[in-house]
Amino acid sequence: MDVFHVTDQQGKKITDGKTIDYIERVLGPKGHTTDGMKDCPGKRVGVHSFGNHTAIELIGRDRPGLLSEISAVLANLHFNVTVAEVWTHNRRIACVLYVNDNTTSGSVDDPSRLSIMEEQLKHIMRGCGGVTTEVDYPPSFKPKITVERCEEKGYSVVTVQCKDRAKLMFDIVCTLTDMQ
Repeated sequence: MDVFHVTDQQGKKITDGKTIDYIERVLGPKGHTTDGMKDCPGKRVGVHSFGNHTAIELIGRDRPGLLSEISAVLANLHFNVTVAEVWTHNRRIACVLYVNDNTTSGSVDDPSRLSIMEEQLKHIMRGCGGVTTEVDYPPSFKPKITVERCEEKGYSVVTVQCKDRAKLMFDIVCTLTDMQ
């Protein structure tokens, strides 16, 4: 049995009955039966708006450069990524991105922008079915890691440059989590 401790954005336990019912419906056996997900089994894109954010859920096959392509689509459509949670395992990816409008800092309510974004992300996720190959870097290529503190925003930017490999993002996230 898998046990998940679900918290709100402040890290407090969710106790609201409506929210718990919604989570159970979405995660339950009938949770992924929308028409948009039937046409591309195994590669899913879901969009939900709440508060000042729009949540984008992506599920598919992982490959080098996928997160970069997703980020490029969002940047081109003037979406601001406020939080990104990415999990990879056995060449699969699950990703939840919380975005808002770059100019208004509110949730994206324009159906045409959401539709364009959803179609572009579906196209990227469909591209995940191809064969992936690893780039062979010279042995002298050493990983480069930088940490920059953004004082006015109250966060740090961690940049990792290294040879791509399976589970790289997972290992980075686990390391950062372990370091708190």
